[in-house]
Amino acid sequence: MKINKNIHMKKNTNILLFSLVHIMLFFSCQQSKEVIVYTSKMTVSGDFLFEGPNTLQGGFNADLVALAEQEEIDESQITAVYLVGIQLAVSPDSLQQTVESALVQLVSDDLSLETAGTINPFTSESSQTLSINTDLDILPYLKDASTQLIVDVNLSGDLDEVSTHITFEFSITYK
Repeated sequence: MKINKNIHMKKNTNILLFSLVHIMLFFSCQQSKEVIVYTSKMTVSGDFLFEGPNTLQGGFNADLVALAEQEEIDESQITAVYLVGIQLAVSPDSLQQTVESALVQLVSDDLSLETAGTINPFTSESSQTLSINTDLDILPYLKDASTQLIVDVNLSGDLDEVSTHITFEFSITYK
């Protein structure tokens, strides 16, 4: 009789533990939410550029507080921000054919240089869709006011001036 009682207790304990694990997983999955947001157009530019590799620089003016308010999310509840897309256009359009490739990067005073996206080769389209680094959580860069946007372009000729206009698409994960 003791053996049967122990077997039933073990079965009941295993069922209870199994149920608790599933309940915990269910509620933890339910708490995390995701929203897709787009930034306003950011511009980076450079002057007196030569054939070959050149660096353009500008501010990374994606405001985390404004993005959170836009989506009615409490900023403190944001747990991660990942890239979903990057659109890049060269200005003026006539320079489109001079740009051979582009590498978009983020850097700040306290954070290392990270590649956000790249395109090689450029096509004749007015707006380019970049291959993105989907593993990069850019939340720390959004929180850091010193974050800069760096665009390395490879040119097929000398230029007096070139500007790129970049729009980011983010996936914001929050609780």
